[in-house]
Amino acid sequence: MARKLKTAPDLSMATAKPVQSAHTRDTNEKLANLDNTTKETVQRIDKVNNKITDLREQQRMRDPDTLGDKAFKLAFPALIGMVAGKAFQSVWNLVTNKVHPSPNDDEADRKQGLLMSVLFAAASAAFSTVVTTYSDKLTQSIVGRLQRKRK
Repeated sequence: MARKLKTAPDLSMATAKPVQSAHTRDTNEKLANLDNTTKETVQRIDKVNNKITDLREQQRMRDPDTLGDKAFKLAFPALIGMVAGKAFQSVWNLVTNKVHPSPNDDEADRKQGLLMSVLFAAASAAFSTVVTTYSDKLTQSIVGRLQRKRK
């Protein structure tokens, strides 16, 4: 009697069915849920990002200031404030030299030095603030006139 040879079972991956345990199914479901949540989150972030970009573009389009206007509004008040501060310091030095012209009273000047320094700082800051505030207003009115002419 001839014996029939048994063929070996097919163990290739193409025909094999994966065995899933309950743990594997739960993990796959959680990953699928996480993937959906991630996609939703990215979509929401993209939506907010697009809205912010649109608002920026609208704001940029509504802004009537050109680059030159902005540079002028920055530089002019700073320059005026610096010139005013130097002018105030010159006037202060002229006044204090008239009050204490002699170098012989240096000891008395040293005693009053701190008080005079504080007084100079306060007066200079107040003067510079007033000048800078009015130069800001002047700059804004100049730029406003230029913008009206451009239209």
